[in-house]
Amino acid sequence: MCATNPGCVLGIILFVSAILVPLVPSYADIVFGEGLLEPNSLAVAVNGRLQAVGLRDEIRLGYRDGRFDQCAEFLEVVSKSSPGLPPAGVMLVWMHLEVGRINDARLALDKVAAQHLDDPQVTMTLGQVALSEKRLADAAAQVERAVNLQLPDCWSVTENHDFACCAMDTLAAVYEQQNRWKNTSPTLASLIKLNSATVGYRIRLARSQYLSGQRQEAKSTLIEAARIAKATGELDEPLVTSLALGGFSLHENDTDTAATLFRDAMSTNPTDPRPFYAMARLELSLGRAESALHIIDSFQDQEMNIGIFDAVPGDANMLLGNFGQASRIYKAILDRGPDCNVTRQAIVLVLLGEQSNELQQEAKERAQELALQQPHDATALALLGFVHLQLGQPELAKPLLLRAVEISPQMSADVVYFLAELAALDPEGSTDAKRLLVAARQGSRGVFLSKFRADLLAAKLGVE
Repeated sequence: MCATNPGCVLGIILFVSAILVPLVPSYADIVFGEGLLEPNSLAVAVNGRLQAVGLRDEIRLGYRDGRFDQCAEFLEVVSKSSPGLPPAGVMLVWMHLEVGRINDARLALDKVAAQHLDDPQVTMTLGQVALSEKRLADAAAQVERAVNLQLPDCWSVTENHDFACCAMDTLAAVYEQQNRWKNTSPTLASLIKLNSATVGYRIRLARSQYLSGQRQEAKSTLIEAARIAKATGELDEPLVTSLALGGFSLHENDTDTAATLFRDAMSTNPTDPRPFYAMARLELSLGRAESALHIIDSFQDQEMNIGIFDAVPGDANMLLGNFGQASRIYKAILDRGPDCNVTRQAIVLVLLGEQSNELQQEAKERAQELALQQPHDATALALLGFVHLQLGQPELAKPLLLRAVEISPQMSADVVYFLAELAALDPEGSTDAKRLLVAARQGSRGVFLSKFRADLLAAKLGVE
């Protein structure tokens, strides 16, 4: 068991650094306090319609209480009484996706898709679920099919606009996950033409421009995003530019430039928590937990941190091996938001690090639950594989870890390297080890903690 394995704590800390610490809000989230991806525009439109007929709150309450069947019945009534709305099952899928219940979304969608093969909203939702499960080619194919289907004649101009935006947004997200930045830029540019005042799309466009070598264009796009943000009173232009460019620098493993930009922003914006959060996250990604805690403590206006620092002390304490303290922090976060998958994953690692067979068994059960709920999620599978590995079950760990990389080749380079090292321990795993090692070294965008060890393993295996 893990409790008797002297390398267990080190293994957990390396795994936290490689897979969980990077799973923080993007730097666009830090800047604007919202998701990088715009909300599902169709879902937003539907919620507005539900609210207009006075049932939205009732449906939401039923969903929160787990009364999905009753919720579906309410949605069925609304769908039939409001022309243009999608089938009730699709709206239920959107509600599942909103809180990260990917497996529930898939099960609900399988039922409705069989009954509505040529409904464009059903097909578009198939694409969005495929995107959430990292089935990128399928996602793109479903979006293309959706836009070629006949749209309902009863749709208004606004509804047609929302559908077009949703298609472009989903396709752009596919390109982003494939690192196809030259395809991403024109798609987002078209999306911006339909949503001229949207800041989030501009940040995404600036990132794709920056990573495809269009640095000047990226800065111009950022300036425009900052101008719009300033008009809404969110923050000023220099802070937008510093944080976004810092985030872009991390994509190229340029941590020095990112750190300089973040620290300058901290100095010039001492009462804004976002640059402090960005710098603390950078320190965590480099394994410098005590420095991250110091940065948080140095923020002058703790009452104004708007909850942005909540998880940092938990992540820092886990990196330091203080699993009991980390557990208390994470459980408090889950009390406020039980559907946060990143925190649920962190709890698994905390329990795994405790010197208790009972708690380690609980870690395994929690990891199995996450993998069951998200069978196509690479992080959930990698986490369960890591748990099996630490519990002395490599035969169960290896297929899960390999499947995780197969689903998401763009996973953290450190995670892929970790798999290469595991494969190298197997006398018959040399071919897998070499393939994974090449993938790790070639795909290392962002911070690559294991680069030195990867170079040593490459020399040992004869990999150029």
